[in-house]
Amino acid sequence: GSGAQEALVSLLGAVGVVQAQAASAKPMEVWLAVAVSSAVRGREHHAMLQGLSRAVRQEVKLPLRCVEVVEEEAPCALSALATFLSAALGDELEARFVNGACEVPRLSGIAKPTGDGGSRLSETHALSGGLGGLGLLTARWVAREGASTVLLTSRSGKLVKGGEAEWELLTRGEAEVHTARCDVAEAADARALV
Repeated sequence: GSGAQEALVSLLGAVGVVQAQAASAKPMEVWLAVAVSSAVRGREHHAMLQGLSRAVRQEVKLPLRCVEVVEEEAPCALSALATFLSAALGDELEARFVNGACEVPRLSGIAKPTGDGGSRLSETHALSGGLGGLGLLTARWVAREGASTVLLTSRSGKLVKGGEAEWELLTRGEAEVHTARCDVAEAADARALV
């Protein structure tokens, strides 16, 4: 549809900006902003730009931020929007503005289940970014906690350079370990994985 075409055009434009910044001797901070209607959320569009911004920060080491703003709540002038975002975001790299509030992604802990074997995991666990350093450590923990199968995904489908020792420790355990090439920011890839 036209929404998908618009999203692709936006993504290609963002890639062009990133490529220009990567070629620059002194790259500037870049903001990828997605304006969405409060009636129809642009999650897939935002996910594409968010995935791009994460990859660029990790792999190309460029200063790139990604924000989602509800159109009806965004200040009208572009300069006002930039000032607003700078003040509201601080050092955050990703955010979403909803109902006048700034939401940022955070990992949070959960209470350990109590009872007999409550902390044991079972079945299959998929880890996005699982072939990177942190992913391999997490996979070993998940396997040690009792997962019968661990599926490690990454955009490249390749083990991180220097991750061989962690891989060896993981595959020596009891859990069955599988790998898959998958960009979880792409809805089609994620659907194909499950």
